[in-house]
Amino acid sequence: MDYELCVPAIVRRAEQLFPGKAILSRRADGGWQRSTYADVLARAKQLGRALQDELGLVAGDRVATLCWNHADHLVAYLGVPASGLVVHTLNPRLHPDDLSYIASHAGDRVLVADKSLWQLVEATRPRSPFEHVIAVGEGPTPDGAIELDALLADRSSDVAFPDLDERSAAAMCYTSGTTGRPKGVLYSHRAIVLHSL
Repeated sequence: MDYELCVPAIVRRAEQLFPGKAILSRRADGGWQRSTYADVLARAKQLGRALQDELGLVAGDRVATLCWNHADHLVAYLGVPASGLVVHTLNPRLHPDDLSYIASHAGDRVLVADKSLWQLVEATRPRSPFEHVIAVGEGPTPDGAIELDALLADRSSDVAFPDLDERSAAAMCYTSGTTGRPKGVLYSHRAIVLHSL
C-alpha cells in the first residue's frame, strides 16, 4: 500500500497496534504518571481540534512547547502536526532572551508549557509573540493561562485528521547558534516518520 508518510499515520498505527501499551512519565514532583497510547492519542486529537476551533489556528501555524519529557508533551508533539500545524520544541535550558528571540523568529502563536517552568514562561512571554499559553502539569493554573485539561474537556476525540502532504512542515527546532544567532530547522512529515522507524 502506498500512502503519504505523515504524522497521522504514526497516530493511526499506534491506535491499532498498541492502544493499551503503558506510557510512564515522571511528574515535576518526582512521582510517576501512568497513561496509555489510547489516552495520549485521544488527547492529541482533542488538542489538534481545540487549537483550530477554539484558538483560531490554521494549517502551518506554529505551536511552541516548553515542556519536560512527559505524556502531555507527547500529546502536543503528535496532536499539533497531525492537525496540519507545526510543533516547535523550545529548550527549557536556554536563557529567556534566547527563547524570546527564537519564539519571535519562528512566529509561534501558542505556547504549551509546564507549570514547573512558569518562571521561565513569565520571563520569556513579554517579548514573545504568544497569543495564548496553555499550562500543563500539577498545581493551580497560572494567571493568563489556559489549562490543558479545561481546553480538552467535553471535546470529542472522534476526529479525522486532514490529508497532509508528506513534504509539508511538521516540526521545527533551532540550532545552538554557535556561529551567530540560532537558526530554525524545519522537519517534514516524511522526515518525522522516517526518523521514528
